[in-house]
Amino acid sequence: SKSCLDRIEALWDLVDSDNDELIDQEEMDRVAWMSILPVGEALKKLVNAVVESHHMHVESEENLGWRQRRREKKAKEIFKKNFGKAVTRHFDIEAETPHRLRCLYAWAEKKHQAGKVKSVLIDSGSIVGRKRYVELNPKISFEEFRSTKNEIFTEIERVGEEFVSSFREDLHVIQGKGRQNRELKRDCLIGLGVLAVGDIIIMML
Repeated sequence: SKSCLDRIEALWDLVDSDNDELIDQEEMDRVAWMSILPVGEALKKLVNAVVESHHMHVESEENLGWRQRRREKKAKEIFKKNFGKAVTRHFDIEAETPHRLRCLYAWAEKKHQAGKVKSVLIDSGSIVGRKRYVELNPKISFEEFRSTKNEIFTEIERVGEEFVSSFREDLHVIQGKGRQNRELKRDCLIGLGVLAVGDIIIMML
């Protein structure tokens, strides 16, 4: 299976409309998020499927009373909801992806335009013969992105693992807050078991 960097490189080529192997900062941000968000959505579907196919409180739902069925359903909904929150929050807030991408672009040794802003004279488009200056920021290559990423944003190399690790930490926090609550503790332990199943498939994402 392809790595996260292979996916980024493929998306880089896709976004590079003029085939010069260079893209601007906005396009670089788009490539990064395009490599992250689908993995999160895939993991949510995977976790939902695993949770629905396993019991969290009982071995079987046969001959269960309505209270037990309700308890089982509620535990699954809470687990799936918390995982969804972790996926939504991790790269945007915890990993500070917008900030890291800004730093990555700013610190990269960009050869294009010698790494400097270039002023270009173009037609204004309003009055015939009228021209105006626009500033063009230097573009960045995939190799420049990759080398700088190693110092600033290594998390993007292991997107699936980052999502799962973040949620595992959330479960430990929940467990720590409710050590006197045996039901909650059991849910957390079962949840970690569900994640163990997901870990097997992480390398496929």
